[in-house]
Amino acid sequence: ELDFIFVAPTDLSADLGVHGQIRHPSVIQKVEEAGEKIRQAGISAGMLALTPQDYSYWRDRGYNVMSTVAMNMFVDGAQAMMKSIVKYELQGMKRLKQMALKVIASQLTKEETGFLGETFSSIDLNKDGV
Repeated sequence: ELDFIFVAPTDLSADLGVHGQIRHPSVIQKVEEAGEKIRQAGISAGMLALTPQDYSYWRDRGYNVMSTVAMNMFVDGAQAMMKSIVKYELQGMKRLKQMALKVIASQLTKEETGFLGETFSSIDLNKDGV
């Protein structure tokens, strides 16, 4: 007795001549057809979910056994961590810019203050990533 049948999209993509393209329309179509036949036989269908979007897509189509790759979870976690770090550091850069402008205004010559003030004022922290 089978508990579930797992559809392997990477293997299927190779068989269809689009190796590695697990979201290629021909692969999606075959995976959907296979899932339908598996469920009609009264067996649970399994599928690969590399992203939250994959998960919801296949769950919406009746797949109820999902597999993922640990590397994807680690990469997604690392990307979220780096995004938080960059956001934090950019906040520090904004504060540094504000403090530098105060220092410039009080200790430099009028010419130096104007030059540095224009330079710092022209930096767009959102656009330049500084």
